[in-house]
Amino acid sequence: MFVKIHVILALLCFPTSCFSQYGQLQGQLVSSQLDRDIQGVTILVKQDSIVVRGASTDKTGAFRVEGLHPGIYSLALLLVGYRTETVESVSVSKDTITSLTIPYPGPCKYIYPNGALPACVDGHKDHFIPIAYGFPGKRTMKKAKLGEVHLGGCQISGCDPKYYCPIHNKQL
Repeated sequence: MFVKIHVILALLCFPTSCFSQYGQLQGQLVSSQLDRDIQGVTILVKQDSIVVRGASTDKTGAFRVEGLHPGIYSLALLLVGYRTETVESVSVSKDTITSLTIPYPGPCKYIYPNGALPACVDGHKDHFIPIAYGFPGKRTMKKAKLGEVHLGGCQISGCDPKYYCPIHNKQL
């Protein structure tokens, strides 16, 4: 996912009367893929996997998060009916506004050219089982219990993983 980051130096108060310890994060989601507005996308700001702040996009896809301690954050972007997108390594500094332009939803990472299999965590391409989507019948449930298929859920987004690695508990 390509993310543009701009850091705008901004005094949040007069330098002689205030010593702010916080930074701000503002952003804009942009996409031509969605057939609806980008309003209502939830932005979870995480540090070390702990949610520290949150925001929602307005009707133009803009959001703002204030009161962030300086540090490195990740953002989780959630919208019902779409896969969760993650933006890693967002740096926030004291007395600055970090500005982001984020494509949403990002490119599908589950497209495999020419039928090639993906590689798992340690590079292996075997021991995969298919992922079954939709409401499972008795036959699919039996296969799932035998470890021949992995249940992927009922909601299909059009960019869903096709394989599951039971060794690493990872969708590919």
